[in-house]
Amino acid sequence: MRRITKPLTIFAASARDVAQGNFNTPLPRIRSKDELGELYESFLFMQQQLTEYVDQLRRTTTANEKIESELRIAHDIQLGMVPKEFVPTFGAECIDIHAVLHPARQVGGDLYDYLMLNEDEFGFAIGDVSGKGVPASLFMATTISQMRSLALRDTSLNYIMNLMNQSLIRTENTSMFITFFAGVLNLNTNRLRFCNAGHPYPLLIAPDGTVSFFKTADNLPLGVTSDYEYEEQECYFAPGSQLLFYTDGVSEAQNEQSKFYKIDRLFNLVVSHSQLAPRQMVDKVVGDVKRFVGKAEQSDDLTVMSFRLNPRGKKKIEGLL
Repeated sequence: MRRITKPLTIFAASARDVAQGNFNTPLPRIRSKDELGELYESFLFMQQQLTEYVDQLRRTTTANEKIESELRIAHDIQLGMVPKEFVPTFGAECIDIHAVLHPARQVGGDLYDYLMLNEDEFGFAIGDVSGKGVPASLFMATTISQMRSLALRDTSLNYIMNLMNQSLIRTENTSMFITFFAGVLNLNTNRLRFCNAGHPYPLLIAPDGTVSFFKTADNLPLGVTSDYEYEEQECYFAPGSQLLFYTDGVSEAQNEQSKFYKIDRLFNLVVSHSQLAPRQMVDKVVGDVKRFVGKAEQSDDLTVMSFRLNPRGKKKIEGLL
């Protein structure tokens, strides 16, 4: 009995060592062909498999950590492509604008941009690439680079939108497209030229606080087909007016019960806080979406942008119209 049970005692001690992570623990050598021999072969196979599994897990973990590091860098680069603050030049002090972008993953496909195109014209844009993650982020980077290059060459939205569309079509990535809204505001005439390529209607806050949808022509998103001509629209943008732009990461945000945030909730929120300045308005919308979502995972990239044309000569009151 002692001869039979002694190897089992050693096996038990070795099993405890293996359970604690010591996979190279020596096993008692058994050459017999009986049940103890089969037990030895089974333990030896298990030990080898565990060692290989842990080595593979270490390699995978190292590779994942490298990928995570690279994605964090890509995240910082992508967010560095969109402006954080608007520094007005002489004559553009009447522009008050703020925006935020929260990707659903490390990187995403939402974008926004704004800048003075020349001494008279202020340009802005917001877009949402179909899909999420790295492919969408590359599409986003391509779009925002092309837009800036074209806008500094010619401020005609017919020119900008059609060339951007043709360029995106030439990438031959037929599975991706982008909804896009671009506008150019002349600060001397208060004329707003704009073109909406399939993006959700912005919300317009009139100088008297009235809120309505800023209805536009219904155009196809960019990158869908080359057989389409985009044409700009134009309207008078009264001083004191404010526009709120958003991507579907707002309206289609889901909570833990898989219910959507919806446009109606956003509209009612803006109506209730129509006196807020752009920065406070953006923060209010983002905060309300986060409260609605709760502990649920963010389902899509989220971007909110708001700008207001202050009456010239009127001092800006922080947080209020």
